[in-house]
Amino acid sequence: MPEYYSIYNSQFGRFLYCYNNNMELQYCKWVINNDDIPKDASEKKWIYFEEKLNDYFNKKIYFFDLQLNLKNIKDFSKKVLLIIQSIPLGKTVTYSELANKINNPKSQRAIGRICKKNPFPIVIPCHRVTAKKGLGGYAGDKTGELFNIKSKLLDFEKEQN
Repeated sequence: MPEYYSIYNSQFGRFLYCYNNNMELQYCKWVINNDDIPKDASEKKWIYFEEKLNDYFNKKIYFFDLQLNLKNIKDFSKKVLLIIQSIPLGKTVTYSELANKINNPKSQRAIGRICKKNPFPIVIPCHRVTAKKGLGGYAGDKTGELFNIKSKLLDFEKEQN
């Protein structure tokens, strides 16, 4: 369980992050409604992470150097997430390309599920993984607010290149 949480207000929406006393990111996600806010944690800003978010949204960085809690993530998912983390700013990779990159060409759907459950959006930029035709989904959303955030993030990052 996270010990602390805070909500960062970006130009794309409210972004919740949870962390512990070791300054380890537990998870983060876009807040669509207040039910997404943890009831069992104290609200407290993590200045270092907020500075990194400011840098990202002000186009100063594209890679987050943070301690992530990966303890409960299975090896295959960890492998996929770490490869996603290396996708350069302004670039996209399809689910198929990612599957081929890990030498498992039939794993596109598994990769889609991993992206859907990514506990660290933005930090591990799963929005840079797309379908062959179109954007695919974002956090399990193929339309709506989360999908719109994916589209806006990709446009935002393309402007930086």
